[in-house]
Amino acid sequence: MSTTLKVSPITEYAIIVDRSDNVAVVKTETHQGLEIALPDGREMRVNATVPPGHRFATRTIPAGEFVRQYGQPIGTSLGIECGDWIRHENMSDDVPVIRELPQDLHMPAPDYLSEERRGTFMGFRRPDGRVGTRNFVLIVPTSMCASHEAQQISIISEYTLWSQQRFPNVDGVVAIPHNKGCGCQDGSTIDVMLRTLSNYADHPNVGGVILIDLGCEKTNLSVVEKYLLNREKAFDKPVAKIGIQEVGGTQAAIAQGLREVERMLPELNRASREEVSVSELVLGVKCGGSDGFSGISANPSLGRAADVLG
Repeated sequence: MSTTLKVSPITEYAIIVDRSDNVAVVKTETHQGLEIALPDGREMRVNATVPPGHRFATRTIPAGEFVRQYGQPIGTSLGIECGDWIRHENMSDDVPVIRELPQDLHMPAPDYLSEERRGTFMGFRRPDGRVGTRNFVLIVPTSMCASHEAQQISIISEYTLWSQQRFPNVDGVVAIPHNKGCGCQDGSTIDVMLRTLSNYADHPNVGGVILIDLGCEKTNLSVVEKYLLNREKAFDKPVAKIGIQEVGGTQAAIAQGLREVERMLPELNRASREEVSVSELVLGVKCGGSDGFSGISANPSLGRAADVLG
């Protein structure tokens, strides 16, 4: 008595992103010996249990040939049989390196909606013309040596000084503790950190800034302030400065920070939201650590969301 293996359409288990791909991305875990029907009419057998997010070969890929997904090389075969689980044991990371875009590359111009068709939202218009969706007091430690105090000021402030009822136009008090600065090497390491902290302070979602340092680090208040104020555009928002050593230590610095927050909250609360075009929104899209589905679901979803907002 003979038995016939069930042949499942590939759509039940995996996704072939582009017709020229030689791999499929697994969405439902396979098992060894699984028979799959491919879109081109071929049938194949999966040679292993392949977990979701991983790939198996939909054809034999001889050593030296590119492994392709999205129609593009993602690695080079070390010898892969049809149905094999794609891993570093059988694929290297070698791909073509292209340094220059083709001269005849044509990028279509964006198809913008007319002004009257654009949506609106209620935002905070800043003096430099940019629009924030929030209005925060931001505590910025200039180095890791002041990060503890910055975090304590923000936490205590949110529980004891700020509330949405008292300050309806302020969204809270936040800090950005970090482990940089102090004895770090000179050059780009410090420059990147200063640029990052300055951009946080200058963000349109920030209504007021409290800068705090220990006092002896390379990235002390004078350095950060010089970097911040020497930017191309004017920095026009309330700023307070606290030196931990200068005021007498951690407890004194936290107490001073709380007084500065208490002084700043009424000033920030005078800001008010106004109706502005959705074209004023700036979307920040961050890679969360790419997995096998990033380009299949997450990235297109983010792109679609951006299109809807636009």
